[in-house]
Amino acid sequence: RKIFVEATRKHGVTGENLLKLLEARLDNVVYRLGFAETRAQARQLVNHGFFEVNGKKVDIASFNVKVGDNVGFRPGKQKKAYVEKLKEKMKNYKPGYATPASEIKPGLLLKTESMETTHFNVIDKDGNAVAVTTTLNNSYGSRTVIGGAGFFINDEMDDFSIKPGVPNMYGAIGGQANAIAPGKRMLSSMTPTIVLKNGNPFIITGTPGGTTIQTSVVQTLVNLIDFNLSPEQAINAPKFHHQWLPDELVLEKGFPEDVNKKLEGMGYKIKMVSAIGRTELIMALPKGGFKIVADHRGEDDARGY
Repeated sequence: RKIFVEATRKHGVTGENLLKLLEARLDNVVYRLGFAETRAQARQLVNHGFFEVNGKKVDIASFNVKVGDNVGFRPGKQKKAYVEKLKEKMKNYKPGYATPASEIKPGLLLKTESMETTHFNVIDKDGNAVAVTTTLNNSYGSRTVIGGAGFFINDEMDDFSIKPGVPNMYGAIGGQANAIAPGKRMLSSMTPTIVLKNGNPFIITGTPGGTTIQTSVVQTLVNLIDFNLSPEQAINAPKFHHQWLPDELVLEKGFPEDVNKKLEGMGYKIKMVSAIGRTELIMALPKGGFKIVADHRGEDDARGY
């Protein structure tokens, strides 16, 4: 059974979340309280609002604090990851006990879209492939909207070197060669990539991530081609990054602790981060068809039609 809820302003989304909360607790709340002899009866009671009160307090706490009037926003069906977050919120629910509102805090909403750089890959049955990286560079770009068009102008001007030795927002240091000049294009880290094999598309990949883009793409290709990892392993293996200045080696969480200690012993200054990039991948298979992988680091998706 599938349920679709029109996300009208705040409470349409809230209604959809409540349905997910109901689904999450349907089989154990009312039944365990003894208000129903069977789970079928419990289902009926829940559907008539028995469980809604505490669930709605949890959900409204998030939406009163986190959500405004997102005109034209249609999130559609909730993603599984968000459903799990909703279930997590209800773990401390105690049957027969009214949870005080003071004990309920707003949760973190999943981002529906990257504020800055986005990458996607497409290939059709005839092997026509594209790898597209597009960016605002910084949150909301230059903060200027094209009148009548409804989109922001990016602030890629930050990728120029405004003065030799002065870092940009990503800490990258530039020189005179990348100085601002009429008719000149700035440097960019964007690395949409198509690898050919026997003249045909073999790997289509790319990622957002500012100055970490190149290292993420290269490590993915090395993982695939040199280390013969599967596409899933190549994408989801921990990544590392160094960009000269600042003089630090950025490591994703997931590297073995002994590796981190050996690197520190070699003189590297280690900076741990939760994620580097969100690399997307399409790989052509030898016997036909494609392997499509979306990075686990984001709410990314892979589909075939």
